[in-house]
Amino acid sequence: MNKLNMWVLVANDLISDYQSYLADPVNYDGNLTEAVIEALSVNHDGMTVSQLFNQVQKNGKTYSLFSLYPNTDRVTPEAVTAMQTALGDNFEILGVWTMTGMQFGTSIDEEDALVGTPTYPIPADAYLCMPDVVTYDEDGNEVSRIPATSNADLRDINFLAGHETPRQF
Repeated sequence: MNKLNMWVLVANDLISDYQSYLADPVNYDGNLTEAVIEALSVNHDGMTVSQLFNQVQKNGKTYSLFSLYPNTDRVTPEAVTAMQTALGDNFEILGVWTMTGMQFGTSIDEEDALVGTPTYPIPADAYLCMPDVVTYDEDGNEVSRIPATSNADLRDINFLAGHETPRQF
């Protein structure tokens, strides 16, 4: 069994529909297909993970980040791409990594060089989901709050692909 880690933005109205399914799967009569339910069912403690990141406002919608761990024998990247197409602006792939930390579609050659092209390149606005860097004084009062301003602030998500020292949260 192969696993991937996928970061996806999911529109909050789609999340609400999924939560309705979870509350009563037998009587669920919403718009989610079995493929969408299957893909969202492999989230890694989704409500906790989502709270670690900023919600993103775009396309007139609010999105939350989900970290999915699909078994590629059941939920293939191609199936997720098809789901993204079907769901339109309700679902956006931010990146896909193998369990070695490599972006899906890349590898290390015999000379230890990174080769290949990521199947799901990280979008230019992925930084919008990163939490603010907050500093506090010795009494625990917030002194400053600095939001991420570019994808350079994603450096803490994947050390194995050469990203730099993590930001301080």
